Amino acid sequence: LLPGWEGRGGQLAASDVAGVARLLERGLVPVLHGDAVADRAQGCCILSGDAVMRELALAPCLQVLRAVFLSDVDGILERPPAPGEAPSPRLVQEISVAPDGAWGLEPGLQARLGDAGGEDVTGAWGEK
Repeated sequence: LLPGWEGRGGQLAASDVAGVARLLERGLVPVLHGDAVADRAQGCCILSGDAVMRELALAPCLQVLRAVFLSDVDGILERPPAPGEAPSPRLVQEISVAPDGAWGLEPGLQARLGDAGGEDVTGAWGEK
């Protein structure tokens, strides 16, 4: 990640939104991802690329209208697929995001999922 991104207890504590803004002003498209970063409480933590994108999307100076997530699956799935499972779990069709960053899934999906965080140490699809 860019210098200036730090965690505290595994959560985002400091970001470098200004650094990303400078790259954009120069006509560059930053490709960001999760990574190990310094953590003020535990020395080091994994900062999710999803947390980075959320921070950037909520930054008033950037006025983010769209984000692109690259992954090795077809999209955001209802749950992690089991090894060899066919057919794959259903794709989430709609995620609504309010101006304050609050989000919701298509009707009824959240109730069916319960706590489906998966095995991703950074929170799986919940941050997306």
